Amino acid sequence: MIQLLLLFAAGAPSPLSPLYQAEWGFGPTAVTLVFALHSFGLLAALIVTGSLPTTSDRVRY
Repeated sequence: MIQLLLLFAAGAPSPLSPLYQAEWGFGPTAVTLVFALHSFGLLAALIVTGSLPTTSDRVRY
């Protein structure tokens, strides 16, 4: 369940970008920069945590 919530949270900034642009007065360049930083941060997190073993990898049946 937590993984599903994290999956949804990872994609949350994408549809919210136009709302942030209207609410805070960001220009197109600022929205693009924020989206790019989010993408690079997500990529870094996946590289760092992607190799961590999960519980199913450690349990032997």
